[in-house]
Amino acid sequence: MNYVLLFYFTASAILVLMNRPAKAMYHGDGTCYDVGLGACGKHNRDSELVAAVAVSVYGNSANPNNAPICGKHACVQTRDGRRQVTVKIVD
Repeated sequence: MNYVLLFYFTASAILVLMNRPAKAMYHGDGTCYDVGLGACGKHNRDSELVAAVAVSVYGNSANPNNAPICGKHACVQTRDGRRQVTVKIVD
């Protein structure tokens, strides 16, 4: 599972959402999970570099499959900024 490597860098990660006007930065802890049918309505595989975000970031779209954040990319990096990877928001 390639995406699991994201969170072996450190227990704490920084998530920078790209393609947003202000490039918002979020701090938090990373974890791994088994992907499948995500809130964005697509089936994903464990081999993909994907991520889920908190409800406060995901938003309250009438149809979660059409949430504006779906399909956006984010840079996940260690707190010290030495390692990073780009993931696709799918959940």
